Amino acid sequence: MTQSNLFEEGDSEDVLPNTPAPADQDRIQGELSERDEDLGDDDPEDEIELFSFAESDRLVVERCRSALRGLLARPDLEPRSIRNIATVLQAVERLPLPTPEFYGRITTKSNFGNSSVSRTIDISEDTFRLEVLEMYSSDSMGSDWHSSIQYEVGVGWRDSADVYGALEWLDQFSQSSEVGTDVDEDAPLIWSCEGADVAWDRLLTDL
Repeated sequence: MTQSNLFEEGDSEDVLPNTPAPADQDRIQGELSERDEDLGDDDPEDEIELFSFAESDRLVVERCRSALRGLLARPDLEPRSIRNIATVLQAVERLPLPTPEFYGRITTKSNFGNSSVSRTIDISEDTFRLEVLEMYSSDSMGSDWHSSIQYEVGVGWRDSADVYGALEWLDQFSQSSEVGTDVDEDAPLIWSCEGADVAWDRLLTDL
């Protein structure tokens, strides 16, 4: 394949056609610099409403990360479960930044004879929640169940945020034997976690 010459005979290769004069170049450069300064004044993180965590909530988020990493270390996980847990972990690592259009649940379950306890980490673009479901069954009484929210924080609100109860809940979550996952299949595999630490600093400064 031959490469065509972009310069016709007699043209200078040092100056391309339509190159602005030096005075115009200085003017254009000045306008571009002013535009860049204007864009720099708008920090995109300042435009995002954050999850309404308190300072003590950071312990819960860090413990949740550790619990999910512990699940990923289990040798008996199926590939789909590994993907789903890793995806939820990324959303948790972004906190207090929300992850747009995301929804995921990771559940661990322990069985005790005729009863069971399931604990679920539930995270979406506007809610971070720890839930527990207890189920009972007997030949004489039949079956029954009870569910409750152990911990819940959202974008712009905070409710049921028992930090010490949540830390104990996460220890029990990690010790459960069975693992189930439910993640939006359309969720992207990777989001940037850049800015999460800055968002924590901003959040705690505003308290």
